[in-house]
Amino acid sequence: MLSFSSDTFVVTLAGMPATGKSTIARLLERSFGFNWIRTRQIVQDLGADGSIESLQRHGSSLATGDGAKLFCDALFSRILSGRCNVVDAVRPLSHWHAIRSNFGERAALIGVHASADARSAWLAARHSSLTLQARDDHDVERDVPALLQQAAYVLVNGDLLDYRVELMLSFLFRETLPPPITTLRNAQTLGVELSRLRTVASPAAHDPSGIEIATIIARLQCQ
Repeated sequence: MLSFSSDTFVVTLAGMPATGKSTIARLLERSFGFNWIRTRQIVQDLGADGSIESLQRHGSSLATGDGAKLFCDALFSRILSGRCNVVDAVRPLSHWHAIRSNFGERAALIGVHASADARSAWLAARHSSLTLQARDDHDVERDVPALLQQAAYVLVNGDLLDYRVELMLSFLFRETLPPPITTLRNAQTLGVELSRLRTVASPAAHDPSGIEIATIIARLQCQ
């Protein structure tokens, strides 16, 4: 049984294919020092080759029962104790439930959304063998809508993504949970400043989870 210190934190990303989950995980790693856990690599280590068809097939087999336990054991072995970690994609509800069961309030589920046009352009640029509809309709994505319903925050991937990620971190670590010291230091050093947030946010701006950006700023001002 792996054990983790009380300042271990796990941000878990959920979203449909080509919404930018890996892009966000990379940003968290490079700009905020998160340990990036690549679930695609875990599925490959457990038998999939690099093709999307193989990843989907193996992903479905790892969604429940012994397969889910095998996947989650591999995932937990990659989580660094005492650090902020980001899991770049969770698809079955069983995987998120296992993370939440192990980490409680030290785990946060973040939904990721992007427009259909942006997602289609991403797939086209990478010469994907499958259409966006085919990717969305595969059984491995079946639980993603339910995960988005459970997300603590939904991040819309678009312009000014670095600011959007800073707003998300401000919500997670300043509004609801006591932050790990390393993340708080990084956030302060890298500048989640209210003055810069005001230049991005407008009173009408909000994310699909119903958390208005202007409201977040107002709450931060009161602290």
